[in-house]
Amino acid sequence: MPTKLKKIPKFNSEKEERKFWQIHSSTDYVDWSKAERVNFPNLKLNSKPTENIYSQTLQKTTGAWRKDLISSAYKKLKQVKRKFELSASKARKKLW
Repeated sequence: MPTKLKKIPKFNSEKEERKFWQIHSSTDYVDWSKAERVNFPNLKLNSKPTENIYSQTLQKTTGAWRKDLISSAYKKLKQVKRKFELSASKARKKLW
């Protein structure tokens, strides 16, 4: 029995549509078994390929996140090292 497809909502902006499709699966909205291959002979490429645009956007958005991740990992490493040094010094005191 085929599942009933959901209706694709109307979007006010491309950004809103992009967010929607990042969260939702197109298989809930489109019957891909009925899809047809199409050709766009007059389509011209932009000066920037799409992959470059996405990779540049990803680099910009993840740059700050990456710095935060590295600094938090470094802080955690310092905490672990300090705990280890404290426990090692306590162990040395017990031996002497």
